[in-house]
Amino acid sequence: MDLIQNLENLIKKENLLKKGDGFVIGVSGGVDSVTLLYCLNRLKKAWKFKIYVAHLNHGLRKEAGIDENFVNELAKKYKLPFFTKKVKLPRANIEEAGREERYKFFREIQKETKATHIITAHNLNDNVETVLLNLVRGAGLAGLSGMKLKEREIVRPFLNFKRTEIEISARKNKLKWREDPTNRQLRFSRNRLRLKIIPELLKINKKADENILRSAKILGEAKKFFRFETKKFLKDNLKKEKGKQDLNLENFYPLDNFFKKEILKEVLRNISKNIGKIHLEDIVSLTKKSGTKELHLPSGLIILKEYDKLIFAPFKTVPPLEAKIPLLKDLKVEYQSFTISSEKKERLEGPSKESVFIDSKKTGNLFVRTRKEGDKIYLSKYGTRKKLKELLIEKKIPRKVRNFYPIIVNDKNEIVWIPFIRQDERFRAGKQTKTILNLKVKHEK
Repeated sequence: MDLIQNLENLIKKENLLKKGDGFVIGVSGGVDSVTLLYCLNRLKKAWKFKIYVAHLNHGLRKEAGIDENFVNELAKKYKLPFFTKKVKLPRANIEEAGREERYKFFREIQKETKATHIITAHNLNDNVETVLLNLVRGAGLAGLSGMKLKEREIVRPFLNFKRTEIEISARKNKLKWREDPTNRQLRFSRNRLRLKIIPELLKINKKADENILRSAKILGEAKKFFRFETKKFLKDNLKKEKGKQDLNLENFYPLDNFFKKEILKEVLRNISKNIGKIHLEDIVSLTKKSGTKELHLPSGLIILKEYDKLIFAPFKTVPPLEAKIPLLKDLKVEYQSFTISSEKKERLEGPSKESVFIDSKKTGNLFVRTRKEGDKIYLSKYGTRKKLKELLIEKKIPRKVRNFYPIIVNDKNEIVWIPFIRQDERFRAGKQTKTILNLKVKHEK
């Protein structure tokens, strides 16, 4: 049975494509993509496929223009629409940047043509390389389970076929293709694996490549299981309302650490980008702390831990303090990641950003609140004032944080201290002060 028949059988068995589907196929000019285009074009009439050929010119080699022309002529030969684009990739991390640009380009064409799928020519050997690369990079279940035949709109029909099978078919059908000389350069991680590491693994076990993918399949099944279990857990323990999500920690605490992180990944999947392993560890650590704590994550997300509840919300939806919190002597106030305390003192000590000394007789009762319109602070005893908003900008406090920054005020709502930033000079304790109160702040970042 030839490759075309095997490919058609796989498409039917796995329901990869349907009759009448339109798809964008990435063709580099190499043997894999040229052979896949040939096979799918042969199936085009029976399956009524609409095929759009895409080639991204990375501009990395002097032969890049020749590759582009080669694919263009191939599309003309098959009477298929051809799309091309030239990009300039950064010097750093060329492999990853190239991948991102390719899929970006393919999706642009998909949108323009209203195609149902994007097709790539990744084969079994590519998948082995991907699993090993992800392994040495410390990937989790998702990375170690490798590529899939079908993931959302992306289809990889050659993923179950070895490179040798594809090359044999190409020669049998007298196909021409382009060889990329950079595929022999060991400076690229994937090439080093393909040319050096995997051949050595095959010496240890001649079925090493198949066994690696067998293990990847098992890990993929484990990933599906945990995904199912996390969704079941979140259905009973995650409450969504007003742009934020509340996770019940009472049922979260007893869980295994791995399962906790899988749950957190599922919660964060659609609300924040660039979340890494270190962030998941930070969140798990946050849940173990007592009282009210907070954590700032990328993409403008804030996580608040309030006793037995974990709140996930964008900065703009986290409410500032609705009322003033009394700052009683010898007691602490915890607000977000700040802990503010007050203590009577007999004498003055050296002030710092974390510790100031005030005259409690002048201030009266103290409270913690967030900023209000018109707030001002006195920079001198003689009336030099500055708007709180201007001061926060000067000190480079991010805009998304300013509404939630705690300040210490008195009964009259006058600012006494902005922790880490400035003390109001009217209430500063002096050598003659009899009623010294020491205010301190701690901040867990």
